[in-house]
Amino acid sequence: NKKKLKKTLFTINGQKITQADFATYLQNNSRGIRREENASLVKKQYAAFEKAMILNYEEGRLAMKYPEYKALVKEYHDGIILYEIMQDEVWNKAIKDTAGLRSFYEQNKTKYMWGKRVDATVYECSNAAIAQTVYNMIQNDTINSKHVLDVVNKDSELNLKVRMNKFEMDQVAYLKGRTFNVGPNKVYEFEGKFYVLKVVQVLDAMPKELNEARGMVTSDYQNYLEKTWLESLEKKHPIKVNFDVLYSLGK
Repeated sequence: NKKKLKKTLFTINGQKITQADFATYLQNNSRGIRREENASLVKKQYAAFEKAMILNYEEGRLAMKYPEYKALVKEYHDGIILYEIMQDEVWNKAIKDTAGLRSFYEQNKTKYMWGKRVDATVYECSNAAIAQTVYNMIQNDTINSKHVLDVVNKDSELNLKVRMNKFEMDQVAYLKGRTFNVGPNKVYEFEGKFYVLKVVQVLDAMPKELNEARGMVTSDYQNYLEKTWLESLEKKHPIKVNFDVLYSLGK
């Protein structure tokens, strides 16, 4: 019964270390110890306990003995608190606050623009003859890209590659600076490859939908939340600088 173990084993600068403290230490540090005679075991454990208590005492005095250490601990402590607050006020809020994110996007949607795009099937051909074959085939609207691939790549898969997408023209080298019409477009060559496009629609520059620009919008919303949060802190806690003291530091 630990309540009966009240005798003082030793003191450290007036702090009493009792039998109950040693009993708790034995309970918490008994795993992994080889069995041996009780007297020998207790003697070894007592030496380790005494060392641990002294180290704990010294650790508790580090801030008093070493001002630089105290300042470093405070810096880490304040940094962790700031990180936790930033998570709640900025990072996690920007992700969880879907209504706020939507409102921010609507107010700033012209920042997130698609350039001119072409909604098309792009046929990239290994030579001009294959490209002309593809161009002739896609004149027929009943022939789809899979059928074209099956025919043209019958002998080699290197003959033809097909891509279907809404392509941002200024971002794709073989589309940049060109003009396309709805429907099949004539064969043209770019860097040794021959291209045929079947265009569904030519799209002018327009704002991206939120789901298309979510990453950029979320990042900008986080920056906005951080800025407004810091501004609110400045209003609540105005900073006053004693310039006489500040300028005297360099003297």
